Amino acid sequence: MYISNRIERGALRLEIEGRPTKPAQMLNRRQFLDRLERELRRAKTGLGERHAVLTIDIDRFRVANASLGRHVCDDLLVAIADRIAVQLSHRDAIARVGGDEFAILFEESAEAGSAWDVAERIQTELIGGFTIADNRVYATASIGIVRVAAAYRFVEDIMRDGEIAMYRAKARGRARSETFQPSMYWNALDLFELENDLRRAVEKSEFELHYQPIVSAETGCVTAFESLLRWRHPIRGLLAPLDFLELLKETGLITPVGKWIIREACVQARRWQDIAGRPIPVTINLAPQQFTYAGVVDTMDQAIADTGVDPHSLVLEITEDALVDDLECAREKLTPLRERGMRIMIDDFGTGYSSLSYLRHLSIDAIKIDASFIDRIERFAEDRMIVSAIIALAHALDLRVVAEGIERAEQLNELIGLECEQVQGFLISKPVDAATATSMVQDRWTATLSTASVF
Repeated sequence: MYISNRIERGALRLEIEGRPTKPAQMLNRRQFLDRLERELRRAKTGLGERHAVLTIDIDRFRVANASLGRHVCDDLLVAIADRIAVQLSHRDAIARVGGDEFAILFEESAEAGSAWDVAERIQTELIGGFTIADNRVYATASIGIVRVAAAYRFVEDIMRDGEIAMYRAKARGRARSETFQPSMYWNALDLFELENDLRRAVEKSEFELHYQPIVSAETGCVTAFESLLRWRHPIRGLLAPLDFLELLKETGLITPVGKWIIREACVQARRWQDIAGRPIPVTINLAPQQFTYAGVVDTMDQAIADTGVDPHSLVLEITEDALVDDLECAREKLTPLRERGMRIMIDDFGTGYSSLSYLRHLSIDAIKIDASFIDRIERFAEDRMIVSAIIALAHALDLRVVAEGIERAEQLNELIGLECEQVQGFLISKPVDAATATSMVQDRWTATLSTASVF
């Protein structure tokens, strides 16, 4: 590869654009594993020094690669290798083991410090950023640390555990270091099994939708149902999205599952439409990957055509980050959806972006106040003031407001006083299966379902 020709392999010192840096052994992957094999054998004899492997992955490198191009990012990797090498000695080794991943074999000592110490020094070195081809580029790294111990049989297991620790660092926010613990391996194995189960669930249609009523804060009448994904796992039982949603996104399965959610919600909305004799609003959560998907409008059109549901009964819940990353793209998608009669609600409002300018540029019908703002509304004046300001802002822009996470009567009373139109939460009802929700429509239509929906 391009960068491989610029980092001398097997050298006793690393050269960056002809400039020698602090001596360190720069190895290729095979040489690194051979060196690690030798140190593992020495560890098993009890005569070896105390070594650790640090697995370093550059955070969000794909974003930089897409923005700056391959050649600039190759230069960036060379510069990062330079910064890392400064923290090493001739007793240590560094290798590029993946596209944007490095591995270090580090000898811990009183002089050099511990593996954790060198990881922290590397993190500090990266903070200053880099000037690459007249671009100022900032990079952070997620670092996994595993010690070379006699208990290991193979060097591949050491490398595996270093990667597990590195991915734990990424999962906890990036730009940090994590030391491998045995529990991480079992968690990773559990995640691997869950991913396999998830792929099977898509094939065997193990998903179902539950529905949580949204009610008028003033009258208690049901104004809509929010559709919520559930996975009926054959062993683990009924799972909520918190248990598997991130994995859906990481594996790309969010796209086929998202299409299923849209169609199933439309099928249910049509059933209720037939029972009630008019559209009953059903909200559908669109993950950012679904909304940015080029065919989202076509997907909605197909579902509406196949089910015959009135598009006026569909309310699409979209998070702020899916909207504001590309306002023009968001506008292009929202306009045809609203023209078809669907309405748009911003989910988890207030948790993503401090700038509210997008409210002026996009066609939005409603906002949903996140439960984190509601939790202490009756006990803390600051929380009440924030919720009051959000509601006032929404009303000034002629937007409807839904508050979620209502669990106590005191919270509901506060929201009524602040003129919040609609609420949902366990105080009103937990999410219920389609049959139970249908019973609400059939048995308590005149009593509980508003004839003039606030949506």
